[in-house]
Amino acid sequence: MIKYFAWAAFNEIKQKEIVKESAKTVTIKTGLCGNHRESKISEDRGYFDTWQQAKDFIISYWNAEVSRIEARASRTRDNRREAEGMQEPPA
Repeated sequence: MIKYFAWAAFNEIKQKEIVKESAKTVTIKTGLCGNHRESKISEDRGYFDTWQQAKDFIISYWNAEVSRIEARASRTRDNRREAEGMQEPPA
């Protein structure tokens, strides 16, 4: 069977031949003699039934990255404002 492998870090979607599938893993064909088992989904990679599901996964990954960066930028601005408001203690 064919699954769509999405790798968000590289904005990449490839078709891969799946030999076996369970609820949490897939076994992929790796050349003439071997197979390799992988998790179906991780933080930035996953196997999907359709190309659109793979694309949606990649978009979701980058949306989460943007949210994390925006939250960190907000905390950084707050820390800068706090630092700017610091006053020397009385002697």
